[in-house]
This record gives sequence, structure tokens and C-alpha cells, in this order.
Amino acid sequence: MHIALLSFGFKYGFAEADYVLDLRFLPNPYWDEKLRPFPGTDARVASYVLDHADTTEFLAFVQALLIFVCTACAKTGRKELRIALGCTGGRHRSVAISEHLATWLGQKGYEVTCQHRDMLRDTNEQPPISLKPCQSAVHPILEAPMKELLKNIMYAGLGAAFLTKEKFEELQEELTEKGKMSQEEGKQFVDELRLKSERAREQLDLWVSSRVEERVRQLNLATRDEIADLQRKIDELHALLNRDSSGPSGQ
Repeated sequence: MHIALLSFGFKYGFAEADYVLDLRFLPNPYWDEKLRPFPGTDARVASYVLDHADTTEFLAFVQALLIFVCTACAKTGRKELRIALGCTGGRHRSVAISEHLATWLGQKGYEVTCQHRDMLRDTNEQPPISLKPCQSAVHPILEAPMKELLKNIMYAGLGAAFLTKEKFEELQEELTEKGKMSQEEGKQFVDELRLKSERAREQLDLWVSSRVEERVRQLNLATRDEIADLQRKIDELHALLNRDSSGPSGQ
């Protein structure tokens, strides 16, 4: 499969791609006067971006996502996947991350192109296109064991809350058959995922209940307990009226 990476700057317009990642939350070398003149292909700029703790955590999730997506796309016979990575100006952060991912994907065996749309926008040079293997100076690859990558992608959202027993068994079988985990590791992972699923369901139920109760309060609607209390008062009132009507004057 061919993977086309494109770095860009949001201030110069959006980029069309299958997946778009916004990197503007990462530390920005632009605010370091010593680094500002250099693009993300420079080793000093790349280290500034990639050595940050937020970047390390972010890349772990992105790598897990890419493995999952690329594997799924390959099963459908898809030939190309386009991924755009954007920062403010498209010169530092998006370039450094794109180059890093290009190297990592190339080592995974994918055919990779990496183009930087806005890196040289204010110069007369043409943005370079890097072909596999990418040889730019980048941070050492943040490779994680396969089971950790699987955990990252499975735990990333609420999807685990809706896995059925059959899906758990199917996942365990697939992991062991493809050699991604041993049978014991597969069982341990699925058991942990099942526990995570149960907790996710509980958290989801609590969240929904709290949101409904909050909405009811905002609408000033009566709750079930308030309706029951009102019904009890009505019954007491009926009993009192019936008792008064059956007094001496009614005999």
C-alpha cells in the first residue's frame, strides 16, 4: 500500500486527505528565536518537537491508529491512503512529525511519500518530496510492543463498551492465529479488554443518567420520586375527604 503524507499550515488553507491530524497543540519552535528560521527537517527543530512528553504520548496513539487503519484498508484491497498533518504555518511541527512518521512507516514496509506543502511558502524553493526510505534527521522511532499498540487503539474510545462476547472470542482467535500474540497473551489481553468493556459500560450508564437528570432539572420536569410523592399526597387527601364524608353528619 502507498501512504501519502502531507504537512501543511492551517493559516494557508485546509488540506484534503483521508485523515487530517491537527498538531497545533504541540510545542511550537516558532517561539524559539534560535529555531524559528529552520524548518522541521532540521535536526534541532525535530528534536525540539519530538522530545516533548506530549509528542511522545501523541505519537504512540497515532502509530497504533495507523497500524489499525492500514491493516484494515489493506484487507479491502485499497492501494493508497492519504494523511495530512497540519500546524499553524506548516513549517515546523507538521514537517517534523510527518518526516518521523514517514521513516517509521517505511521501516514497516510501506511505500511512503512525504510532501511539505507550506514549509517553504515564504521562500523561492520548491517543497521537497521524500520517497521511501525517508533519510531526514528525525527522532528515534517510538516503537511499542504490538499488544501495547492494540491496547491503545482499542481503549482510545468508547468502542470497547459495545464489544459482545462473540467479538471478544473472534478478536482473541485472530490475534493468536496471526501470531501477534501467544495463546496465553491473547487470553490475558482479551480478559483485560473484557474488564475494560464492563467498566466502560458502567461509566457510560452513569454519564447518561447524570446528563438525563441534569436535563430534567433544566426543564423543570417532575422526577419519578416527585411524582410518587405527589401521588401519595393525593391518596392521603382522598382518604381524608372520605373520612370526613362518612362522619356523623353523613350517617
